[in-house]
Amino acid sequence: MQYIYTQKDPINVAKIGGKSASLAKMNKGGFTIPEWFAISPQAFLDSLTTEQKEMLQDHRVEEVFAKLEINQKVKDEISKTVAKLGLHKCKMAVRSSGVIEDGKENSFAGQFESYLWVTEAELFEYVKKVWHSGFSERIFEYYKQRDIDPLFSSPAVLVQKMVNADKAGVIFSVDPVEYNPNKMVLSVTKGVGDKLMTGEVDGDTYYLSRKGEILKSDLIEDNHPILSKSECKQVGELAVKVEKYFQSPQDIEWAIENKKVYLLQSRPITTIKNASKHVTTLWDNSNIVESYSGIVSPLTFSFASTVYSAVYKRFSEIMGVPRSVISENLIVYDNFLGFINGRMYYNLLNWYKMIMYLPGFTLNSKFMEQMMGVSEPLPDKIMSQITIKTYTTKDKLIAWYRLIISSVQSLYQFIRLEQEIKYFFDLLQKTLSCSSSDIENMTLDELGTYFRNLEKALINNWNAPLINDFYCMIFFGLSRKLLNKYLGKEGEELHNSFLKHQGNMISAEPAKRIKQMAKVAAKNSALLDALKSENQEKIVAAIKADKEFSELYYSYLDKFADRCLQELKLESLTLDEDPSTFQNTILTFALSNNTNDHEEESDDTEPYNKLNSMLSHKPIMLAVTKWVIKHAVRLVRNRENLRFERTRLFGTIRKISIATGKKLLAMGKLEHYRDIFYLELDEILGMFEGRLTTLNLKNLVAIRKEEAANYENMEDPPQRFFITGAVSLSFDNIVASRPEADTSDPNVRKGIGCCPGILRGKVRVIHNPKEDMLAPGEILVAKFTDPGWIMLFANASGILVERGSLLSHSAIVAREMGIPAVVSVHGLMEWLKTGDEVEFDGATGVITRIIKE
Repeated sequence: MQYIYTQKDPINVAKIGGKSASLAKMNKGGFTIPEWFAISPQAFLDSLTTEQKEMLQDHRVEEVFAKLEINQKVKDEISKTVAKLGLHKCKMAVRSSGVIEDGKENSFAGQFESYLWVTEAELFEYVKKVWHSGFSERIFEYYKQRDIDPLFSSPAVLVQKMVNADKAGVIFSVDPVEYNPNKMVLSVTKGVGDKLMTGEVDGDTYYLSRKGEILKSDLIEDNHPILSKSECKQVGELAVKVEKYFQSPQDIEWAIENKKVYLLQSRPITTIKNASKHVTTLWDNSNIVESYSGIVSPLTFSFASTVYSAVYKRFSEIMGVPRSVISENLIVYDNFLGFINGRMYYNLLNWYKMIMYLPGFTLNSKFMEQMMGVSEPLPDKIMSQITIKTYTTKDKLIAWYRLIISSVQSLYQFIRLEQEIKYFFDLLQKTLSCSSSDIENMTLDELGTYFRNLEKALINNWNAPLINDFYCMIFFGLSRKLLNKYLGKEGEELHNSFLKHQGNMISAEPAKRIKQMAKVAAKNSALLDALKSENQEKIVAAIKADKEFSELYYSYLDKFADRCLQELKLESLTLDEDPSTFQNTILTFALSNNTNDHEEESDDTEPYNKLNSMLSHKPIMLAVTKWVIKHAVRLVRNRENLRFERTRLFGTIRKISIATGKKLLAMGKLEHYRDIFYLELDEILGMFEGRLTTLNLKNLVAIRKEEAANYENMEDPPQRFFITGAVSLSFDNIVASRPEADTSDPNVRKGIGCCPGILRGKVRVIHNPKEDMLAPGEILVAKFTDPGWIMLFANASGILVERGSLLSHSAIVAREMGIPAVVSVHGLMEWLKTGDEVEFDGATGVITRIIKE
């Protein structure tokens, strides 16, 4: 009978247990493993008398082990192996290696005892202790729950050379909390890692990329990391190799002795397998926060969800995606958005899936990331899970057929885009012809019918904005890619120059109008006094008394009243309802001596002259690049102008909602007409159409108001995070998945340069434009902006934004107005304080905080 097994023997889990089998596999993989041998469970059975076996079956454990003697043949084999491996010259670790322990189906770790620093003289005694630990009450209960016979499932014993570690710990090759396959978690302590494993001591924790780079660290001693960057990289690379070798995520114990990294143990992360039974969702609000910041109402969320579902089904259809594919994936189209602690988030995986149905998915996904300003690409492993795979020749032929059909359809839509935009504008003018008074005078059923007509005519035919957005994404990304490929970093900086001062962009018009009104107001002291008073009756009277100003003022409201702060939130107050911020902006600018109009003449040919000079030796590539840039400029301008039409539609929906709320208030169904925003769209339509399941609207509103108040007291969730399982029940498990701000130099940050120009000045941090005003010449610092912030842009000499992308509203308008700007600056709002002086480059995105000595 063979009792002792080493790495040279065939691997047999039944003989040596899961832990030893894992070591044997790692030996064959060429990893650095301390010398070891395993004692099979049969050694324990053959050391028992018949009477002792019966006593164990009766749970008389202590009586058995009080008299247990190890079989002499077992002792002889152990002694010979210790001498042969040279273990008699060092201390040893004696651990269990259960037959059912550390397997993929049962992680039995922690149920048995382990003993460290064991000498040769103590070895037999500690082998018996490991056997003894296999028969505790908790183990018997574990066996009972799993219908396991304890006598024939006793552990093998692993005896291993003790590593006199300088540092030791554990690394998970996949984050076991958020299941992010692109992030590893490493914990380490000084010396041997046993107390770290049991939780007796704390250690440093490092979050690593797959390349072993430190993404984030939590240190027990600030500025005194236990591991160096190079050591983290070594351990990270080891984890990746072990995972690749075992073909599954691993929980790895390791140690460093005299700068040498030892692999001690590796077991599958069983929670990852369990997690695969659930849905993992990736949430990101990098871009949507511009449109829906902070807490959003149930009506806003439900309406936005309906719109996104309808318009992108239509978009996919007109881009050549078969209706059968759309029908098979309704769960994708109906779930682009999430309501996370009262905030709006993109369900990012569903956006990738939708883009995946279109031609050129790999290229499109990269451009989509750039347009949406997502903080990092989708992890490769998740990308591979959602990508449509073609295995057979038939699959490939179908894929190619769909690609050709979609490409032809896409090209057709691109050719007729300008015609489609003209038709769309005509449709808007016709459909949104009802005035505010017309809507207010409608009955409840007429309001419901009007909404359904808008839905049918516009929401389900939102073709022009969608097609333009898609090609804007493609051409903007392609133009940037071409310039970067052929001109490097200088090409990226040149790219923003092409998009400056395009003209005919409606988003820049409000700022110009505000400046015009301010210049008129500056000549009228009575009007200025009225604006200072904040008394609306006095202000309105003064406005009407100045004919020139009155015409400008009310003309602005007629066109831009819905372009308010957070304009896409239906509950937001329009400029008609609350003109105070608008009036304060005019006053602030009128009182300043600095026009700060940014309307200097620009040389539109300058960037093209530079491009001609740089690519003069490549005429074909020059022609292609100029053609792509020409269309990128046109599509960006169209995109911003079409977004204003979206504002008009949302403004009409807001008016319908308010009119409905007033009708329900008159009927005694609501306490206040604005309570309508605490109902969901389908609940409101259900009233019109007989599908409402409760008429107790007041109590329903009260519940949601209480929830909204609770949301207000919660911190914002991270910009990007994973949730596994039932999303709305899993918010406690939110874990950020985003790069931390680079703090290598505390006075330097880098974001995405949006509009060229080097600027030095003092910043003003704006949290709420209704409460904080920007003085002319100051640099605006914000977490994000939306079109309603344009009133502050009029006074800004520069713009710095924590969130956003190259195609976010702040970036586009800053370029149009010629204001140097940088977006996507991680940690900006915590880094800068009002009054700080900075110098930044709107081309490179580098920001330097000036520290005066």
